Order: sequence, then C-alpha cells, then structure tokens
Amino acid sequence: MDPAPLSPAPSESKSLKFGIFVILAVLLGGSFAAGAVYLWQQSEQEKMSTTLQSQVASLKQQVLTLQQNATAKQEEKDEPEAGNTDTSETSKPTINQKWKLVSGDVEDTCSKPTFAGEATVRGWYVWEAAYVEGTETWMLKVIAEDVKELPLQNLVSTYPEFNKTLRVVDVPADLEAKLKKASEKNPVAVTLKGYSAYCEGAPIASLKGLGAFKQ
Repeated sequence: MDPAPLSPAPSESKSLKFGIFVILAVLLGGSFAAGAVYLWQQSEQEKMSTTLQSQVASLKQQVLTLQQNATAKQEEKDEPEAGNTDTSETSKPTINQKWKLVSGDVEDTCSKPTFAGEATVRGWYVWEAAYVEGTETWMLKVIAEDVKELPLQNLVSTYPEFNKTLRVVDVPADLEAKLKKASEKNPVAVTLKGYSAYCEGAPIASLKGLGAFKQ
C-alpha cells in the first residue's frame, strides 16, 4: 500500500502567502512611486519651460528697449543745435533740374552761381533793401509755394529773405505797374529765364535771360 502524500505544514503555507503578498506590495509600491516621480518630473519641466520662456521674452523686450533708446539718442545727436546755421552735412545746396548752372559754384555763393533756364513764379512788388540799409528798391516777393521753382534750394545765406525776395533787373513798365498793385492774396505770374545768387544780398533775376545781367 502506497504511503499518503505529504501536505505542507500550515505554518509553511502562511509564510508562502505572506511572502507573495510582500512581493506584490513591493511591486505595486514601486509602480506608484515611479509614476509619482514621473509626474513630478513632468510638472517641474513644464514649470522650467514656462520660466525660461518668460525670461526670454523679458530679455527680448530689454534688447528692443535698448535699441530704441540708442536710435533716439543717435537722432538727437544728428539734429543740428538750435540756432546753428551750419547745415553743410544735413542740407547741401541742390539745383532745380529746370535750370542749368552756367558759372560759379553752388556751394560757394560768393562765386556768383548763375543759372539759365525758365520757370514761372507768382509774386508781388515790395519796397525792400536788396542788401543793407540804403539799398532799398522794388523787389519781387515770391509766394512760398513757388520758391521751389527757383534754381537753388536748401541754401543758407546771410540774406534772410534769400529766394523769397528777388531783384528782377529787366521788368517792363506795364508789368512793374501790375506788380506794384499785386499782393500776396492776388499775385502776378512772372516768367524768369536768368538767375544769379551772391553771398551778400538778394539774388537777381531776369525775364529775358543772362544777357540782361551784362547791361
């Protein structure tokens, strides 16, 4: 007769079950811990990313502000000081393309830059000094919007009314009468064909051309 199989002792069965429970608990605990660590890392990375983005945006704004301040300072530096009439760097004399320079130098009005061409301007007669006190004569006052028709532009002159007031040398009697009756609100059109500037006094102009300057 075969002997009956041996069954594990009750204490051994309990130990085995406890061991399995402990293993399962350790595994589950490790999984939860790993999950918690992962979530914490993700949260920290998101916080760090947000912080870095904020810092980058702040740095960009600071750089933009510095650039704007530097530009403003440079513009202030480039502007001529109040009362400074030296505009050699910012507004050199320019020539209206309707006119041709026939003699002289536009950057040296004492060389009497003289021009041939044709342009119509509107104006009226005023009794003013052509240069200093004692040189009063009838002068053509050009309306502001027609000054651009004259040969020289952006020119600094010792004569305060440069290009605004001209001494026309060959005005016929009938036109002279009309100009004396004209006014700023009711100007008379005059066609000029010669023009010459000088560093002292008002420019001179001619209705007939350069030949009138030699008379």
